[in-house]
Amino acid sequence: MGTFFYTMSTFDKQLGEFLTSYGLYIYALLFLLVYLKTAFVVLTFIPGDSLVFASGALAAVGSLNIETLAIVFFLATICGDNQNFSIGRLIKGWNSKRLKPFY
Repeated sequence: MGTFFYTMSTFDKQLGEFLTSYGLYIYALLFLLVYLKTAFVVLTFIPGDSLVFASGALAAVGSLNIETLAIVFFLATICGDNQNFSIGRLIKGWNSKRLKPFY
């Protein structure tokens, strides 16, 4: 379990190695990581901004396609934001039924 957390927290530093190992599956991994970072607040150990910058650097040297990368990041953030909003709305509904106002 410790290896999983270490791998996820240093994914931006190991992005080049993952690219050579997994090829085009790197786009799915990037989507998943950005989605999880955006959708679930408790996953703060996942790199967010540094992952985007590292991916952009790899796209600048031609290892990744910048158009595909932009679409992947756009869709991941939109889906993650909607998921986070839905979770907040669900918790608000649950919490408002449970607690009565004191005024």
